[in-house]
Amino acid sequence: MGKKTKQDWEIRHREMWMQLFAEGLGKYTGETTKAEVLNGQDQLSVKSTSDEVSEWIRGAMDRLDALVEDKETRRCVMLCCSNRFPVDRIKLLREEYDRTGDLDKLLEFMHKDNSWHGLSYYEYPERNGNVIYVTKIPFDPKSFESTTDLAEKRASYCHCPHIRPAVRGQKPISATYCLCGSGWYKTLWEGLLNKPVHVEVLDTVARGADHCRFAIHLP
Repeated sequence: MGKKTKQDWEIRHREMWMQLFAEGLGKYTGETTKAEVLNGQDQLSVKSTSDEVSEWIRGAMDRLDALVEDKETRRCVMLCCSNRFPVDRIKLLREEYDRTGDLDKLLEFMHKDNSWHGLSYYEYPERNGNVIYVTKIPFDPKSFESTTDLAEKRASYCHCPHIRPAVRGQKPISATYCLCGSGWYKTLWEGLLNKPVHVEVLDTVARGADHCRFAIHLP
């Protein structure tokens, strides 16, 4: 079997995302709404371009917004297809937190990590009272720093391959989509604290900002 390419990975990731998105729709909105939101999905295939996939997702988010008024229901749907924070890293951080019992020292520990292209994998979280703020680091730091084109800079910043073409094309996508990204932090902090947390999406490049920023509201 040949070595998996970047395209192979993106197709597999997309297929998994689509499956989880459909499952979330069925669970939280019902089969009728699910069918309407997923309209046109059957026209996508492994041969579909990233632009075609991105455009379909933009439309799906618009349909979801129109059919489901309740934001918390939309949040539940999108959290179903979130990437989960690596279990081994949660375990590492939990051990560190248990050792010190000090949340601020844990954040200092997180800042010292430099395993993401020389930057912190944990993205330098800062605490203000009961809220932790995180500004994502670029997905491709080298391209982010080297390009002067604003659209390309935002595209190199974006961590989601499914909507990166829309970001590059400066096509706004519903804020509902990035509720998916909030699940990354939700799994981390709930894994650390063993308590539910609420993650708020403050800014995203998908909505025209220069960065993606989240607020984790601790219990």
